[in-house]
Amino acid sequence: GAWRQNRTGRHDKRVPEARDQKPKQNKGCPDAAMADKLKPGRGIELPFIEVGEGKPWHLKFNPFVTGLSIVAIWTFIIYTLVSPAQASKEWAMWFSWVGDEWTWFYMGSQNIWLGVIFYLMLTKYGNLKFGGDDTEPEFSKLQWFGMMYTCGVAVGLFYWGVAEPHFHYIYEKKTTVGWDDDDGARRLAGSITGDAPNDDWTLRSGHMNDGERANYALMQTYFHWGIHGWIPYVLIGALMGLLSYRRGLPMTMRTCFYPLWGKQIEGWRGDVVDVLSIMCTLFGVCTSLGLGVRQLNRGLIRMDRGTYMGVDYYGSEYTSSDPMRKTACGNSSPCREGKMGWDFNVKTQCWIVAFITALATCSVVLGLKRGIAVLSYIAFAMGMLLVTSVLFMDDTMYILDAMMTSFGYYLWYLPKIAWECDAWARLNSDHSWHGSPGSGGMAKDSSLSGTPDGLGAGQEWHAGWTVFYWGWWISWGPFVGTFLAKISKGRTLREFIIYALIVPTIYCVFWFGTFGMQMR
Repeated sequence: GAWRQNRTGRHDKRVPEARDQKPKQNKGCPDAAMADKLKPGRGIELPFIEVGEGKPWHLKFNPFVTGLSIVAIWTFIIYTLVSPAQASKEWAMWFSWVGDEWTWFYMGSQNIWLGVIFYLMLTKYGNLKFGGDDTEPEFSKLQWFGMMYTCGVAVGLFYWGVAEPHFHYIYEKKTTVGWDDDDGARRLAGSITGDAPNDDWTLRSGHMNDGERANYALMQTYFHWGIHGWIPYVLIGALMGLLSYRRGLPMTMRTCFYPLWGKQIEGWRGDVVDVLSIMCTLFGVCTSLGLGVRQLNRGLIRMDRGTYMGVDYYGSEYTSSDPMRKTACGNSSPCREGKMGWDFNVKTQCWIVAFITALATCSVVLGLKRGIAVLSYIAFAMGMLLVTSVLFMDDTMYILDAMMTSFGYYLWYLPKIAWECDAWARLNSDHSWHGSPGSGGMAKDSSLSGTPDGLGAGQEWHAGWTVFYWGWWISWGPFVGTFLAKISKGRTLREFIIYALIVPTIYCVFWFGTFGMQMR
């Protein structure tokens, strides 16, 4: 035997093992964590109910997540329908609370994640593949990007393509600044003139000339739809794709928390994550669908009435005193009811929602390659036809000049605006409320906020635009991120980041640069 001295000074006898002898296993305390790692899917087993396997109505769902989601969603809906005034006040207060308390977190976290994503793309981790080393992609890069893009931003681009740059630019706001010594303190004081509302962001651009304000308007639009917006999609899609295709974990939102919680994602924690992701998806889709349906309703009315150059041509004419004259007529005169009699109201919009839902359901039933993919190709092709038609039928070189100028402005201004929280514009704004929520009787207690000279953006602008946008993008994250992971099998992490972050940003610049120049 061999003798060895331990830390206490005593000598213990150790029996040497033969070199070819296998190490003994501790059967009483097996390494459960290592055993789980050797199992397919890391040993994660979720309860599922499966109905109609191999049939068009094949269903597979988690009963706990589905049941809790239904209860939570209908609780929200019933409360809103039963007490609309109180619900309106409650949601407005929550919206203001998020803007008041969490603006710093929204802005800072986006930039931190952007740094993490670029680090992964530029280092060795960018070579990681969604699947095995021999896994081949299911779609070409054009098909892949088309599905990514139509899933991520299609409705928003059509709705805001002209509207957002135009909105940021349209109001003319001028400022004059001088020295004020009346109160004994020498400071700058300003006067504001123009048509913009006092709470509008154009207060910040009041010192600019028209050309600078146009660049600023496009830059702000690029910021809302550019690289920062796509961060939630890339983050969730990359994490879910790697864990699902390389580790065999289920493709649900709870999988993203496996590195933190391990097998605990099987329990109530994972259920809560999945329920919250379903609710976020519902609210995000409702926001986009609500905006898109209103636009479709307006467009159908223009087609029905033959409204070209602001004049209606088809259908019987409404008189000025006719109660059937609706807001969809706008300022056109004469105002006609059209061939089909469509109008801008909830009934028409409900029918549009039903049609869109039926079309989307059919695409899902047909499957990924025959349904969703084909619908994405058609939508992407129609969008390309529209944007290129506008580009080449208008003053092409002028649009390209302005696009390059505004894009450079965006790159130059990005380090500043990416961290902008409008802290000084929101100074002394506590957002406390008084009055009844019904009939417009609710108001804020404090209307005096901002900097002493009254210049800069209004207190509501940042929460109503940038913070709202980040919340909107994040709410779509679970849905879009899961879909991007689903269609990205066989791609490397570097490819995924380029095609889901950088290329969409360039395309958004192209889209808004083309349509946004109509504000001229």
